[in-house]
Amino acid sequence: MALRVGFVGLGTMGIGMARNLGKAGFPLALSSRTASKARSLAEELGARAWETPREVAAASDVVVSCLPDAPEVDAQRTRLLKERELAWLTLADILLALGEHDRLLPHLHAKVVADPLCERSWIQLITALHQSGRSGEALAFWSKARGEIARAHRAEPGADMQHLRDLLLAGQPAIVPVPLPSAGLAGNMPASLAMWLS
Repeated sequence: MALRVGFVGLGTMGIGMARNLGKAGFPLALSSRTASKARSLAEELGARAWETPREVAAASDVVVSCLPDAPEVDAQRTRLLKERELAWLTLADILLALGEHDRLLPHLHAKVVADPLCERSWIQLITALHQSGRSGEALAFWSKARGEIARAHRAEPGADMQHLRDLLLAGQPAIVPVPLPSAGLAGNMPASLAMWLS
């Protein structure tokens, strides 16, 4: 099956790239602020025009954005980065629940280095260490997380972090609750993952 390519923004550069990929046989999903551009090109290439970038992303394996620098573009970029971060955190929760803690450890460590104030990332890293039989390291990282949070916020970690520490000290398994996404999101996932979210 060919890679599904989405295009958001169909100015001079976007139209040229979309035409080349469409003629090469790639299935395309198109969106533009000028909806008539997307519809016209979709008709020309046998592609599908979508109203929003979100729809293009859901229908594509990869998305190419050809957008000008503008405040509304920056706002969308910021929103999409936040959504991406939330999706990554949710995926990590799911993989931890499925027992993939060893595989996740390097990624989780990188996450807390990149954002040392994200308690959810600390919880995931500490849980993965504990589930890997490295409870001493898990407690050391809990202390490090507490220090980072206390320095930045002049407060103790939240209730979830406190509960995790209690589980570690008691030698109990640390279970990461998997936040369930909305039904709409589960409907857009491959069946192999959607079944876990129903």
